[in-house]
Order: sequence, then structure tokens, then C-alpha cells
Amino acid sequence: MNNKVEILAPCGSMEAFKAAINAGADACYLAGRRFGARAYADNFDQNELCYVIDKAHLKGVKVYMTVNTLLKNVEINSLYCYLKPMYEAGLDAVILQDMGAFSVVKELFPELPIHASTQMNICSSNGAALLKELGASRVIPARELTLDEIRSIKEKVDVEIETFVHGAMCYSYSGRCLLSSMIGDRSGNRGRCAQPCRKKYNGKYLMSMKDMCTLNLVPEIIKAGVDSLKIEGRMKGEYYTAAVVSAYKEVANDYYNGCFSEKKCMRLTERLADVFNRGGFVSGYYYPSDDMIDTESPGHKGVLVGKVTSAGHGKVNIKTSKSINKKDVLLIKTKDKIAIELTSDKAVDAYKNIELNSPKSGTILLDSEVYRKINNKIMTDLKNDILNNDKLMPIKINAFIKAGEKLRMEIVLDNITATAIGGVVEEAKSIPVDTEIIRDKITALGDSGYYPEEVGIFNDNKSFVSFSELKSLRRKLISLLEERVLSDHRRTARQRNFDNIKKDNHEKNEIKEKYIHFSVENEDIASKLLEVLSISKNDKVKYLVSLDVDCFTINRLCELAKDFSFFSQVAAAFPYIHREQDNNFYDELLNDKSFDDLFDTFYVRNIDDISLLRTFNKKIILASSLYCYNDKAVGFFNKLIGGSDKDKIIEMSHELSIDENNDISLAENISGEIYAYGHETLMLTAQDPGGRNYLLKDERNGIFKFIKNNNLCYNRILDNRLTVLDSALSGFITDKRYAYLKVDLLDESIAEINSIIDQIVNPDNGNELLVKNRKKLILTEGHYNSSIL
Repeated sequence: MNNKVEILAPCGSMEAFKAAINAGADACYLAGRRFGARAYADNFDQNELCYVIDKAHLKGVKVYMTVNTLLKNVEINSLYCYLKPMYEAGLDAVILQDMGAFSVVKELFPELPIHASTQMNICSSNGAALLKELGASRVIPARELTLDEIRSIKEKVDVEIETFVHGAMCYSYSGRCLLSSMIGDRSGNRGRCAQPCRKKYNGKYLMSMKDMCTLNLVPEIIKAGVDSLKIEGRMKGEYYTAAVVSAYKEVANDYYNGCFSEKKCMRLTERLADVFNRGGFVSGYYYPSDDMIDTESPGHKGVLVGKVTSAGHGKVNIKTSKSINKKDVLLIKTKDKIAIELTSDKAVDAYKNIELNSPKSGTILLDSEVYRKINNKIMTDLKNDILNNDKLMPIKINAFIKAGEKLRMEIVLDNITATAIGGVVEEAKSIPVDTEIIRDKITALGDSGYYPEEVGIFNDNKSFVSFSELKSLRRKLISLLEERVLSDHRRTARQRNFDNIKKDNHEKNEIKEKYIHFSVENEDIASKLLEVLSISKNDKVKYLVSLDVDCFTINRLCELAKDFSFFSQVAAAFPYIHREQDNNFYDELLNDKSFDDLFDTFYVRNIDDISLLRTFNKKIILASSLYCYNDKAVGFFNKLIGGSDKDKIIEMSHELSIDENNDISLAENISGEIYAYGHETLMLTAQDPGGRNYLLKDERNGIFKFIKNNNLCYNRILDNRLTVLDSALSGFITDKRYAYLKVDLLDESIAEINSIIDQIVNPDNGNELLVKNRKKLILTEGHYNSSIL
């Protein structure tokens, strides 16, 4: 990258793309019709994408394409044909989440830079270093990181860092949310999030994050080493794009020019709040605060502009706190909290009174707040100054006129020069052509998209030149210049040459040992499971117990490992999230000799820990949160953690159906694990509303458990429904594909744990699985028999 920070604009439509260019974006990110994390944006078809890439390059702007969803096995082979036209057109980078897609792009499009999507949930320098090692040129870390954590990652890893600076924020760590998927079959990992965090829980919008605005932090973010300032908003329109991009561009330029102003930032922030905000702005997680949620409304709240002084008889009187423009759209809530929308028919200054016609004026309460939803003046200014004001590129034009030699003209754009040759110049018979007239003719660039920054006319002052020839050469030069610019970006894709990893025939490969994998995260369930396993005798299954390392002290963890080792294999289950600020926790744990001696298996839930733990001489269990959606992802992780020389276990994705999971190839050294019982972890969040654990209830009576982590910076939201895959439990012994069955324990009784084991070991007994309050508890099969889109 150059020395200046990049302003990266969201483009969900052609109009937004043009707005981004005109507003001064250095790069744009957008999606095609497939594999983008905003499937409900307008997005672009193939022809539009190639046009956008060319248009952007002619304007000196880069284009990054989002392919940041998870790809099923039936989709991964189509990625080559999907990306090939854009790759050859000169696409500047692709943004990826799926590690299978990562490996395909590296193999088939080696010249295409890869940006590791925020959906990868990279939270530490370990993860960033691994992605760089694998070939990513840029890492987009989790939005939850503080500025100190980002600075630390940049200091430790020489890789480009891109961070979000403005727009909407998810309640969940990106890529670590299954809430929309499990309750509505619309997966955020597939770009189809139904935004359940914008819904009411316990009667309020408890998970609706305010929008981020960091204009005042731009100098600090740049000093922390961030290379690209990313603006969220591919679902928003061109006015939003124009306003936000131009504001961040202006503030960044002010910083570099030594004239950064807090007052200007405040003014621009107020302007952006008028364009779009959710209950005001916050600084995101750069500097976390307790005021990041707007519990009252999930959408654009507008800007407070006054209060109602009287209402009735079709009129409403307002005392303004800010000036109101003619055609501003205002919102006032009634007694029933229904918003009435008014359009002002006049302008008025701040601290004045204004009377407007109002429907349902009799339902408006005295002192009701009045918000402005649309600021007409700002929209008009954006239209005139940016949307209708195309970006022009500066060029140098030189003309060489000498009698007896051919007319020559050249155009220079940055380091690219285009030259056009005309006919032989004749000596003037009377009056030679005037230099200023030549200047006028060759600089009449019209709507070509260029303006003359420098003009050089080398005139012998005794020649005649045809004006039509000057005009013709000028047009030819523009065409030659654009061809030269675009040709510098063109590539030729190598011939497609890859196959899926060889499918193993599991029908013929006998699984010699079967394991029930019990996941344990608290002291109570640990003691109950110990009691059960101490008396459980059977020759059909063995046991694997994974202990969550952040739920016990190291001493207690080692004591439990020793106790369980008499009855089962024992795994250390590493945290769901590994932040840069957690390094001391990891150092203490991994440097403990007892821990190293007692645990021979690691259960790993994130890429940051894969980076840290892959070199240990331990068996690795890859959790479902590492999203092995396809053969290529499985092959990638297999190679990453030791290849075929090292045995490993893969927990199949909870979002794929059993048929889709069965279609995924597992090499000889890989054992498959299927999740069959437990309260699904639907979301990981850095938000901490206080308290230990409590229940959330949505508007459809769905109930969720909020589980607080006391040691690390994440909390979990669990599905209060119980996932029970009866067919997987009762059919496990005879299943020829999966060697491990995952059972998550939370608060089960001894009788319930025994019942689970009995259902697996003795399925023919016909006993009904004993689960907590079976008649009251809602059971679900998740996506076991139903595929997500």
C-alpha cells in the first residue's frame, strides 16, 4: 500500500459505486450474485462486475470482491468459473472466510491477493501470523478488538490490517453466530442473516447495537498501523455512501496535512448522524463503553430537532433545538408509540417555533421529542456536490508542432504515457497557428473523465495545424491511455486443474473404536459425569471427555483430567475466542508441565488457536466452528495440522444436513464427529449486560440462555431448546462413517447422563431418552434433516 491510509467504501449497487468513486474512495468492496455476506443487497452480475473493475481502475480506485460466505461441497467447484472473468479483468483482491475457498484461490488464482474476512474471526497476532504465512496479504480482524490489541497485532505481524470505522455493528463476533441459522434457517455464514439481534428480547431491543462513528479517532487508528479504514453499509444507498466516504476522506487528509480538527470532526459527525444513525454513535470496541446498545429502536433514529409545545386540531407546534429545513422529514411518536411522519413546508432556525399540519395530532403528547429522519439540505448538497459531480482524473498533455515533422501529442497519467502521431505539419502560408488556440483545442476534454493538470505546447510558431486533426488525436489519445491503464491490470487465468481430495469409501473402512465425546464446562456436571463413568461398563463405546480450560483453574483442570483418565480419554477444550489480550492466560496454561503431561488431545474452536497449537505433539479435534463445509476445507486443515502423518478429529458442521455432511470426504487419518445432543451455542458476544446467567425471551416466545464467561472477553447465548438427534444417538453403534458422537453437557442429572449412554449403547431396548422436563422442553434436530440455503 502507499503511505496514506486507504478509505474503503461499501458498494451494494451501481449507484453506491458511483457515489463512492465521486466521494474520494481509494477502494470499494462489493459482491457478485453469489457467495457474498450481504445476499440481500442488489449486488452485481458478471458483466456489471467487469464494468465496475474497469471503471474503478480508470479512476485510480481498487476493487475488492467479497466471497466471504461458507461454500458447500456442491458449490466449491464452481468458484473457479465464478471468479475467472473478474480475475482476468484485474480484480484487486478477494475477501474470503471459507478456508476451502482460500485454498482454491491460492491454487488457481495465484496472482490474486486474498484478504482474510472479519468472518474468519481473527482476534490475535497468532491468527494474523498464520493467515500471512498461508498467503493472505491483508487481515480484517474481529470488530471487537480494542485499539491497543490492533496496535499489538500490527507490531508483531507485518501484514496489512483493515478495520471497520463506521456503520452497523453485530452483537455477535462476526462468523460466530448461528442464531439466525438455527431459529430461522437463514445463516449469517451464508450471507442471509435475518438480523435477530435487531428484534426485541424481554420487551426491549437488548441486542441492537448503536452504529459506530470514529471520525475523531482517525489519527489514533492510523498511528496504530491500520492500513485501510473500512466503512460498513452495502445495504444502504448512495447518499449514505457519499456522505460517509467524503467525511472520512476529508478527515484523513486533514491528518496528513497537519490540520486535523476536533471541531470539524464534531460537525461532520452531526452531519453523518442526520444521514443515518441508530440511537446515536459510539466508538465501537476501539474504546468499549457501557452505552453501546439502543434498547428503544433498532433502526435509523434521526436527530433530535425539538419538542412539541402543543398539538391538536390537525396542527402541531414545535420548539426547535436545531434548525429545520424546508422538506425535512420529521418523526413524532404518539401516545401509543406509533411514529407520525411529517414533512416540513417551511424552514426555521434553532430555538424558534414552527407550526406544521399533522395527522392524528390529538394523539401527540406535550413535550414529545421530534426527530429529523431526512435532512433535505444535506441530501441536496450530497446530490449536487458528489452524486452529480463525477470524479475527474488529472493528466498532462503535450503537443509537439514543427513544420516538416509529424504532429505528435501525448498524455501522461501517473506513470502511464500514451502517444499519438498525426500527419506531417505544413508551414503556414500566412498566419501560423496560435499557441493559445492549440491549448484550447487539446484541453477541451468535455465529459471524458479527465482534466488537464499540466499542458505543454512545443510550437515552432510558423506552422499550420488542422483543428479537426488536433481533435481527432485528442480522442485517440484518451482511448489509447485507457487501453494502457486497463491492460496493466489484465491477467490470464491458468487452466483449471484441481480435483476434490480423494473420497474414502467409509462403507468398506471399518471403524474399530467408537467414542462418546462428552463436553464439560462446569464443576457440577464434571462431578456427575465422573460418577456415571466410574460405574458405566460396556464394550461397545469408549469415552472422550473435553474440559473447557477457561472454566476451571489450572490446578483443578489437571485434577479433573487425572480423575477422568481412569475412565476415558481427556481433551483440553480451548476457548471459543482467543484475543490478543488473552496471551497471558495462554502462556500460563501451556507452560504448565502438569497440563502438558495430562492432556494428549486439544479441542480447538478458532483459527487463532490452530495457529498456536498445531505444532504441539497432540491429537487435534477441530470444532464445528472452524466450518469444514467442503472437501477443500477438510483437506486444507488436514495439511495445516500435520498432514496424513497426524490423526485428527473433525466435528462436522452443525449448519449442514446429515446428507451434506456425509458428502464430505474424510481422509484415512481423519475421524468424523457428529453433534447429537446439547444446548446449541448460538452466539458469542463481547457484550456484558451484567449479572451471571439469565434468560432472554423473544417476541415469538423463543428462549435463550445468556452464559457469562468470568475469565475471558466473550459470553455465550445458548438455545434453550435442546438439540436431540434420536436417530444419531440410536444409530451410532452401527454407523460406518462417524467414530465420535458429541454430547454437550450443561446441567443434566445423573439419570439423564445414564439415559444418553443407554440410548447409544442399547438402542434396541426401546427406552425413551430421558431429558430434562421432556414434556415442557422444546426439542429440535437443528439442521440434521433440513438444509440451509
